[in-house]
Amino acid sequence: MPLFAFKAVDRDNKFHEGHLEAATAHAAAEHLFSVGQTVLDVSEIAAARPSRLRFFSFTPAGISERVLTEFLSQCRMLIRAGIPLEKALSVIARSKSRRDIANFTSRLQQDIKSGKSFAQSLAMLSGQIPHFVTNTIGAGEASGHLEDVLDRLVAHMERSQKVRSEIKDGLIYPTILTIMAVISVSILMLVLVPQFKPLFDGARDKIPAVTRFILAASDYFPALLAFVVVALAFSLLLLRILLLDDERRKTWDRWKLSIPLGIGDVFRDIQTGMFSRMLSLLLQNGIPAAQALALTRDATSNRAFAAEVDMAREHIRTGGRLSAGLQTSRLFASDALDLLAVGEEASNLPGVLTRIADLCEERVERSTKRLMELFVPALTVTLGCVIAGIVAAILTALLSINQLALR
Repeated sequence: MPLFAFKAVDRDNKFHEGHLEAATAHAAAEHLFSVGQTVLDVSEIAAARPSRLRFFSFTPAGISERVLTEFLSQCRMLIRAGIPLEKALSVIARSKSRRDIANFTSRLQQDIKSGKSFAQSLAMLSGQIPHFVTNTIGAGEASGHLEDVLDRLVAHMERSQKVRSEIKDGLIYPTILTIMAVISVSILMLVLVPQFKPLFDGARDKIPAVTRFILAASDYFPALLAFVVVALAFSLLLLRILLLDDERRKTWDRWKLSIPLGIGDVFRDIQTGMFSRMLSLLLQNGIPAAQALALTRDATSNRAFAAEVDMAREHIRTGGRLSAGLQTSRLFASDALDLLAVGEEASNLPGVLTRIADLCEERVERSTKRLMELFVPALTVTLGCVIAGIVAAILTALLSINQLALR
């Protein structure tokens, strides 16, 4: 029988992980449910190894967040309209406009018909659904407030997508400008400069040194350009391979949070905002703090940040407070920790976490805008200086030759 690795939480919110043999992932999950454990993840060990060779994929395999958000939004609207869950899934499964949603919805419908809950059915999709989604929905079903939980869950996912979209949109213009700069310099060095070379044959020792340098650089520019492209591709591939190791990945992630010029602060605020909003969502839906932190940790992309969350979770399990557990961390902003302590004193931790997330997202937006305002003019001036220097060097050489000819 295939061997499966699993992560689960029991009725006492105690975390379990290990291995078990089963015919399929579905059968493994059913066994765990039968012994009173809520499945967080089930994956076949033999099948999990090739995924580590996905060097150029920086996101886990599964249903995309955009597709999942749209699916949950459709479920929310149909349930709020008074349509039972099984019927709502049937309506979504018959959709012809979104086959990507309809395909996995049919599987969910079959599991629910067999007596599984909505959360259990989502967990049966073998790691395609984030753990915090299945646990949040499970808490909503247990409390009888699935509609409200779906409202908050969809709002959280839409907000997360909006923040990422704003960051990506802010990087579009600098990326295009950088590409155009490389293309412009390449055209000058590969096309324009070689056309002037015949004019300077026999007189290279009489033209300015900077012109001789540019003429020599244009000779080697194709090889240099090819070398840079190959070296960059090799470096990215090597980095991806090195980051498969957990300790190297943690060191890399910690370094990203300390990049100077405010870039590290942006990464830190992104992680703090995501952590705070997700933890607030889970706590609002009745999930115990220790379990909520475990789910938040699993959804955190930065390994160094996740390690700090793990330490805070252990502190809470021993009876401590979240703010005290994070106090020794250098990865959380001090103002966020102060607000967290106030929220615990006021017994309003979910509300304060939401406020921290809002503040972090506002800072990310301002910082990203400020960095782009500095980077774009700097890149434009640099490009102008490079192009002007090449043109000036050629013109200076031409004037020198003309003066020699007149003598």
